[in-house]
Amino acid sequence: MYNHYFAIEKKLKQTGLEMSRAELVENFTDGKKSGLKELSHREYNEFIQHLNRLLNNQPKADWKNSPANKMRRKIISLFKKMNYTTSDDRADMEAIEGWCIKYGYLHKNLNKYNSSELPKLITQVEKVHKTFVEAL
Repeated sequence: MYNHYFAIEKKLKQTGLEMSRAELVENFTDGKKSGLKELSHREYNEFIQHLNRLLNNQPKADWKNSPANKMRRKIISLFKKMNYTTSDDRADMEAIEGWCIKYGYLHKNLNKYNSSELPKLITQVEKVHKTFVEAL
């Protein structure tokens, strides 16, 4: 029943769009629904049309401005302020990923957190950042 969706999802991922299925559905329904099964037949058809328009007009780097990536950039920025940097002053992504896996509340890579999970991770990192600043 969802063949059209999966074909489009595959093409979207090839363009570099890193949004999960739940994020796509949430964006389409303004956060009211998060799964394909929750969509009515009419909503599903409109969703497919929406994704086709997105696919046809999708610039390759548009995923960079997704809400989830903005939250990830905020987390990376907080870690940079806590000296998670390389010798050339860039974010030390290996160390940040290590922290997310070891201490993050879901214990997974930063990019594996979806848009509904990231706010809680941001709160966690903000608390760590506050402790870091107070210790100075």
